Amino acid sequence: MRFLPIFTTVVVVLAPALAANSCGAVKVVQLSVDGRTDSPAGLDNPHPTLAWQMVQTRNCSEHVCPSDQQTAFEVQAAATVEDLRAGRLIWHLEKGGGSVQWVRYDGRDLGSRDTIAWRVRVWDALGQPSGWTRPSTWTMGLLDQADWGDARWIDYPDRTENQSLPLFARQFDVPSRKEVADAWLYLSGVGLHHATVNGEDVSDEVLAPGYANYQLSSEYRTYDRRYWRQ
Repeated sequence: MRFLPIFTTVVVVLAPALAANSCGAVKVVQLSVDGRTDSPAGLDNPHPTLAWQMVQTRNCSEHVCPSDQQTAFEVQAAATVEDLRAGRLIWHLEKGGGSVQWVRYDGRDLGSRDTIAWRVRVWDALGQPSGWTRPSTWTMGLLDQADWGDARWIDYPDRTENQSLPLFARQFDVPSRKEVADAWLYLSGVGLHHATVNGEDVSDEVLAPGYANYQLSSEYRTYDRRYWRQ
């Protein structure tokens, strides 16, 4: 009787706990730009402060826990989220020691309407790296007077106190077989405003843009179409 040899292949799978250790036991959260965590738009600071927080991902009963100290960090920035993931960077703060959880952007000069995507990773008290954060973004505002183009103040000189507040609107059409890829609304006024597009509120904000000394300046709001109520 013949016997056929049987060859067995053994596949070794790393346990989840070991795989997790390869990225340490901490993660980075609360990415902020100049104190804002909402991917701000309309910034006029060319060197905003980028900040983050480090938290532990599992319980620790040891004398020294991973989240006891951040020992190093790394920051990357790119023109788009796709460029960031592909490694096409405009600024890279390579791994450096330090427990500070903020840094000022010091990459190439930014222009009006530029959008920057950025991410962070850190090393914990045990010298283990975290994973990269999900990309976050910020967008620059209108930095030069010329960016307003032909925009001009609209007034209602003959209005009396007994008349209702005026409604200012401008109609425009998108050419057929075209789609709007990107759109921004920059709105300023001496007083408060309530903005709508196609009859829908562009945000849930009230009493915008806030108090200002109109003898010195007039604030403006930036609205990104991605967040307009459709």
